[in-house]
Amino acid sequence: MIAGMHYVIDFLEMEDSKILNDPEKLVAYMEHTIQVAGLEMIGEPLIHKFEPHGLTYLVLLAQSHLAVHTWPEHHYMAVDFFTCGDPAEGQRACEGLKHLIPCGHIVEHVFERRTTL
Repeated sequence: MIAGMHYVIDFLEMEDSKILNDPEKLVAYMEHTIQVAGLEMIGEPLIHKFEPHGLTYLVLLAQSHLAVHTWPEHHYMAVDFFTCGDPAEGQRACEGLKHLIPCGHIVEHVFERRTTL
C-alpha cells in the first residue's frame, strides 16, 4: 500500500535572489502553493533566517510536511515535500512551485512511500 508521495526538488540557477533571502517573500510563495494545491496547514510555519544569508522554512500539513532550505550565494533552493493525502494534491503543489519559481534548472525526485514491500 502507498502511504504517500515524497518529492525532493532542487531549484538551481535561481533568477530571483529575493525569495532565497527574504522570509516574507518565501512564506508568501509557499502559502500560495499550499492554498492552490488544496492542502491544509497545521499551525504557523517556522522560518529561520541565517546570517549572513539563507533561510529554512518548515510547515506541518494535515497531509504531512513541507520544508525549504535556501543558499542565496549558490542561487539554490532545496524543497522536501511529503504528502500522505490525495496524490493529486501533492502533484499540484509541486507543479505549482515549479511554475511559480523562476530558475534555470530543476531536478526532481519522486518517491512512493509504502507500508509494505
